[in-house]
Amino acid sequence: MNQRYVRRLVADRRIPVIKLGRLLRFDPANIEELIGRAKRP
Repeated sequence: MNQRYVRRLVADRRIPVIKLGRLLRFDPANIEELIGRAKRP
């Protein structure tokens, strides 16, 4: 996934994110779920 796509997912609230100042932090379990959904046919 490129940075632009991830930022779009965050903006659309499709990935939960924690903001620490200007930094974005993601829960690894949520990322695994996203990848699993993307791999399904």
